Amino acid sequence: MTDPKSLEKLRPCGRLETHSTVRHDLGLYNNVACAAYYSPPNPVQPAPLEPLIHSALGKVIFSHPILSAIPLNENTSSPYFARLPTIDLRKCVFFVKRKTGFHKGGDDAELDSIIAEQHNQNFKSELGSLPFWRLVVLTNSPPATKNQFAATWIFHHALADGASGLAFHRAFLAALQSLSSTPPPGMSESGAAESAIINTPTTPLLPPLESLHPLPLSIPFLLKAQWTDWFPSRPTTLWTAKPITSDPASRETKFRSNTLSQQATTRLVQVSRENKTSVTATLECLVAAAIFSHLPGAEEGGGVDRVTACGATSLRRFLLKEMVSDESLGCWVSRYGFEHRRTRKGDPFSWAEARKVRQTINKELDKKGKDSTVGLLRWVPDLHKFFLGKMGKERGDSFELSNVGVFKASRMVEGEGCWRVGKVVFSQSGNVVGAGFEVSVVTGGDGCLVLGIAWLEGVVEGSWIEMVIGSLRAGIEELTKA
Repeated sequence: MTDPKSLEKLRPCGRLETHSTVRHDLGLYNNVACAAYYSPPNPVQPAPLEPLIHSALGKVIFSHPILSAIPLNENTSSPYFARLPTIDLRKCVFFVKRKTGFHKGGDDAELDSIIAEQHNQNFKSELGSLPFWRLVVLTNSPPATKNQFAATWIFHHALADGASGLAFHRAFLAALQSLSSTPPPGMSESGAAESAIINTPTTPLLPPLESLHPLPLSIPFLLKAQWTDWFPSRPTTLWTAKPITSDPASRETKFRSNTLSQQATTRLVQVSRENKTSVTATLECLVAAAIFSHLPGAEEGGGVDRVTACGATSLRRFLLKEMVSDESLGCWVSRYGFEHRRTRKGDPFSWAEARKVRQTINKELDKKGKDSTVGLLRWVPDLHKFFLGKMGKERGDSFELSNVGVFKASRMVEGEGCWRVGKVVFSQSGNVVGAGFEVSVVTGGDGCLVLGIAWLEGVVEGSWIEMVIGSLRAGIEELTKA
């Protein structure tokens, strides 16, 4: 095993990256998964799948140096990135044969199980030798269509944000396409890979967020944040699941995806636009309404009339285009918050509220990174102490909703004779010190929107989440019916 101290130091982790490394060190897992279904060109290329994937992944690693970087000194206030000189793909790429047929549409319990399993694994195994990401390839057995597979990229949040999951799959798709007309290198006559050890690039890492953006904070914003920290005010009728706990039994992530048809997805976009709001805002209000439908009202005594949502906002658009683009892998996000209140009468879903959520998101984006939550991280002197101090306390938010948008392939992989990405699934691990559960949203190359719901069993109960998911689906169906 490689001594981590012998690895080349690249740069210190930024404050947002440190936020994730500390959580990982404390066993609060902060990882992200992005899965995509791949279909080969027609006619199907005869190349064996394993060396093909290894070769394509080697191209992606060479183009994105963060994939060969690992955070070290996670147990300190000064973590840093170090470079792995080589990556043995046999130890971080795993091939799993399906027990059921390949899923062209609808939900996929086998893939959900893989995502949940990966969320519950850290990246400390063979520290200094393995990257802080894994790729799990789910293949057909027997293959109904040769070389058709679903690839799940699971990664430490310090390396990349949710939007990076789509960027990774675009790069991987482009690499597969570039190899489709020539045999992958390093393949023996039997089809086995002769070498799966990749020499990593020597290019420097992209800078951290605070080196690309000043993240300015106004005096009123700072004072408000400090006042809230010193004198927290929490309504008794706010639901945020069970309090933060150090109990290891309440740290197992469960995951379930829900897939909308292409028709329902198109209709959801259309009806949201007709009502002058966005899909993200519409879904957030539907989730809040679903929660309310399975909690007692405040008038019943000890009930609930408020839930709070937090959502991710990408700061990429405000960074130097020469440094960061939609194709970059890195962590450049902040967040917004919104409080939902139970309506006394009528439909629990409100288009007026969906418009307010959209206005809140737009207001956050209009600040262009000023007075952002992520900017406050510089004022937290000890993140270890910060997280440990949250144990036993109530959670700040009821649920988190992140929408990374629509997967779009690059122009070089469009048209006949190209590899294609269909359904995409996006997920984040259950949040030990954050919201009660996570809702992750993405629309794949097949035009189908997928909701990924992750929770910690014990923080919320699986049976209750299933009822919320059922009400959420019913709400979507009601809005999208012809």
